[in-house]
Amino acid sequence: MTPLIGQLRAIEAVRGVYPSQVDPTDPTLSESVKGIVVSNGRRYLIGASMVTPSDLKAPRRPGPGVIVMSAQALDARVLYSLRRMRVNDPRIVAGSKAAASAPLTDVRGWPAGAIVWTPQNKGLEALRDDLPVLGLGLGLFAAVMAILGWQMGRVVRELDAYERAHEDAVHELEDARDRAEAANVAKSQFLANMSHEIRTPLNGILGMAQVLGLGDLPGAARDKIDVIHSCGETLLALLNDVLDLSKIEAGHMQVDLGAFDLTAAVEGATRAFAEAARRKRVAFVVDIDPILQGTWRGDAGKLRQVLGNLASNAVKFTTEGAVRLTVRRSDDGVCFVVTDTGVGIPAVQLAQLFQRFSQLDPSVTRRFGGTGLGLAISRQLVELMGGSIAVTSVEDRGSSFTVKLPLRWVGPLLAPEPAIETGPELRPLRILAAEDNRTNQILLGAMLSPLGVDLRLACDGREALEQFRQGAFDLVLMDAQMPVMNGVDAARAIRDLERAEGRAATPIVALSANVMRHQIEDYELAGMNGFIAKPIDMATLIRTIEGFANKAAPLEPPVRREAMLSEIAAA
Repeated sequence: MTPLIGQLRAIEAVRGVYPSQVDPTDPTLSESVKGIVVSNGRRYLIGASMVTPSDLKAPRRPGPGVIVMSAQALDARVLYSLRRMRVNDPRIVAGSKAAASAPLTDVRGWPAGAIVWTPQNKGLEALRDDLPVLGLGLGLFAAVMAILGWQMGRVVRELDAYERAHEDAVHELEDARDRAEAANVAKSQFLANMSHEIRTPLNGILGMAQVLGLGDLPGAARDKIDVIHSCGETLLALLNDVLDLSKIEAGHMQVDLGAFDLTAAVEGATRAFAEAARRKRVAFVVDIDPILQGTWRGDAGKLRQVLGNLASNAVKFTTEGAVRLTVRRSDDGVCFVVTDTGVGIPAVQLAQLFQRFSQLDPSVTRRFGGTGLGLAISRQLVELMGGSIAVTSVEDRGSSFTVKLPLRWVGPLLAPEPAIETGPELRPLRILAAEDNRTNQILLGAMLSPLGVDLRLACDGREALEQFRQGAFDLVLMDAQMPVMNGVDAARAIRDLERAEGRAATPIVALSANVMRHQIEDYELAGMNGFIAKPIDMATLIRTIEGFANKAAPLEPPVRREAMLSEIAAA
C-alpha cells in the first residue's frame, strides 16, 4: 500500500494548497489511485482517495491531507463477474502466455498473476440475447439523465435568479446607507448652521441684558431686564438640548474625563435653581457628605448638566415644601438623590418618563412648560458616563431621582494660590477682537470698557492679522466665522507670523457660536488657547481674560474688576 500512498502524496504536492480548478464532475477531482496488492498469496484490489473540502475554493488545512483506503478480495469477485459475463471457465493463475489470458500487475508494477479462460465464439450470441435488456437499460439511463439535466437546469436558473436578487438587495442597501450618511451629514450641517444663526442674535440679547443689569436701574426697569435675560436663557437651554440630543443620536457625544472639585460642581449646577426656589418660597437644600470634599475624576460638565436638569424639574414642579439634593458615597462611586415635594408622577406613567419628547400630562405641560427632552438627555448622559438613573414617585406627594456615577477619588483639594497684588501704575491690557457682526462689536465694547482695556476691533481675519503684524497685543479674541478670512485661518496665520518673527505666543481665545465638539477641536488645532461660546457669559469672559492677564499685565483697576464680578454673580 505504500506505493499508493506515495502516489497520492505526489499528487498532493503538485496540487498545493488550492485544488485544481476543474469541473465538479471531472473524475480527476477525487485525487484517487488504485491497484492490486498481493498479501499471503491472495490478491486484493486497493483504492485510496484524498479527503477534499466540500467547498472547492476553500484552502486545505496545513500538513498532509487525510487519506481514506478500502480493499476487496480480487479472485472470487473477478471470477464471479466474468462468469456473469458468460466468459467460459475463467480462472486466475500464477502466470500465462496463452492468447485467452490477461496479465495482472500489482501497484509496484510486478506480475501478480493472470486471468485465463477457455475461448468460445459465443460473444455475438450473448450480445444478441441481451440486446433487448441492454436497450431497455440504455433507454432508462437516457430518461434518467434527461430528468437530471432538467432538474439541474432548473436549479441553475433558480440560483441565477437568487444571485441577481441578492445583488440587487445589496445595491439597494448600499444606496440606502449612502443616503442615510448623506442625510446625517446634512442634518449635522443644518444644526450647526442653525445653532450659529440663533446664537448670534441671542449673544446680543443676553449680552446687553447683562451689561444693562450692571447699571443703577430702578426696580421696574431691572425687572424688565430680568425678563429679557430669563427668556433668552430659556431659548438658549432649548437650543442646547436639541444639539445635545442630535450629538447623542449620531454617537458624537463623548465623555471628557478630568479632575474636578465635586462640591464646587454640585453647588455650581444648582445655584441658579436655588435662587428660583427662593423666589417661589420653596426651600432648596444641598446636603453633601463632608467625606466627599476633594478632587474627583469624571466628566464635570455632564454631571452639572444632569444635576441642573433634575434640579430645574424639581423646582419647576414644586409649589410648596422643599427640594433637596443629597450627595453620598456609594459602593462604586458617588450617589446623587434629588427629592421634591411637588406634583409627583402617576405610577402608570413612570415607564415613559425618560422617553424623548415625553409629556406625561398635557394640562401639566400647559401649566409648567417644557420640551420633554431634559430627562431623556439626562438618562443618556448618565449611561454614557457608565452610571444609572432611577425614579420613584407618589402622585401629589413628590418624586425622587437617584443618579449613581462611577466617579473616582483623586485626592484632597490643593490650597489656592495667593492672589497677586497689583499696583495702580500697571498699563491696561491691549486686546484685539476680530468680529464681523456689528452688534457683537458693540457688545464686546460695552462688556470690556469698564475694565479699562485698550480694545481694538477688526472686521475679519485678514484685518486682524494686519493689525497684529503692526502692533503687540496681550490677548486676541477671535470669532470663528468671518468673511475674507475665517478665525481658524487667521489664528494659524498669527502663529506662523510669531514663529517667523521670533515673537512670544500671544493667547488667542475663540468667541464663537459654533459649539460642536469637532469645531472646538479645530480651534485648538489652529493654535487657539481657549474657547467661549456665544451667547457670551460676561463673568466667563472676564475670568478668561483675567486668567491670561495674570501671565501678562493684570487688569486695571483690580478693585473695580472684583466689584463687577460680584455684581454679575448677584444678577
